[in-house]
Amino acid sequence: MTWNFTFSGESFDRVEFEIGNIRIGIKRSSGVVSIAPTANFQEHFDISRSDPATLIIYNVTDADEAVFSCKPETDIKQWTDEIEVQIVGKSMKTCWYLNFYSMLMYTSAFYSYLVHM
Repeated sequence: MTWNFTFSGESFDRVEFEIGNIRIGIKRSSGVVSIAPTANFQEHFDISRSDPATLIIYNVTDADEAVFSCKPETDIKQWTDEIEVQIVGKSMKTCWYLNFYSMLMYTSAFYSYLVHM
């Protein structure tokens, strides 16, 4: 899942990803990524080092049917975008198809949203 955002007159600090209210990981403005040691997060999730905000899910299962949050933060404030992921079926290659529902919350900064599969 990929989010795109642009800030006007603010300095990017970090972006956090969550499933439910549990932190998956953080990508700092320096590019350093850390995945929480919770459950099997380090084997199941990754955060792209090259994209501004891309959460990668490996070996998707029914347990991944949840609300995922992306929380970009600047030196001034934090925004939250949530995507509800629904598992709707499997292909013959055992790849899962996902449906995304987004509830975008933003204030004065321009924040755009895009999901890639």
